[in-house]
Amino acid sequence: MAYKESQTLCDTDRRLVLKLVNVGTVETANLVVNSAALAYALSTLTLAANTTASPMNFNGGETVNAAAGGSAIVQSVVNNTSVKLHTVSGTFTTAQNVTGALTGTVRVQNGALSVDSNTLQVSKLVWDVQGVGCSVELLWQGNGGGANNRTIAVLSGQGVLEADVLMARIPNNANNATGNILLTTNGFVANSTYTVLMDVAKSGGYAAATGDQRFR
Repeated sequence: MAYKESQTLCDTDRRLVLKLVNVGTVETANLVVNSAALAYALSTLTLAANTTASPMNFNGGETVNAAAGGSAIVQSVVNNTSVKLHTVSGTFTTAQNVTGALTGTVRVQNGALSVDSNTLQVSKLVWDVQGVGCSVELLWQGNGGGANNRTIAVLSGQGVLEADVLMARIPNNANNATGNILLTTNGFVANSTYTVLMDVAKSGGYAAATGDQRFR
């Protein structure tokens, strides 16, 4: 039997919870958290200067649609040429129009959409790793990988780490950090297994959600 799964249990503006399962496989190495792709990750949209449109800019909370096929929600307007976006999907292309769905404002994109720096901290781990000599290593990814990565935890057997309760969240200390989290197995052979629940706090670079906040 071989089975592998990565399931997102929660992805809000302040929290990510993942369930990672692997049964009956050989060694694996995976990117398990792409920080820039998480819900509410902030990006900066740079616009060409505007002196004629009315209203002059987009409204916070409105959806903007790019001519290249992208869409996003405006978190805030920094100034006449800079807007913060979240929940970005599709393509935004320089020199093409971006239109506000609420205001009808049309602006011209100036340069590539820039993903803001994202800061994550591990707040809780629950694990069950089975197999003689087996372990699972979680790592903060550093740009270029290898020696630039930094270990979050090495897990074997069964356990719970309540970092939040201890007021000791595990911060990202990777060299030239990407913000991403990697998982790699050590000593795995056929019929080795792991189940890992990972609770991650989004501590910077993510927008405050709009609308109903009861399930944050």
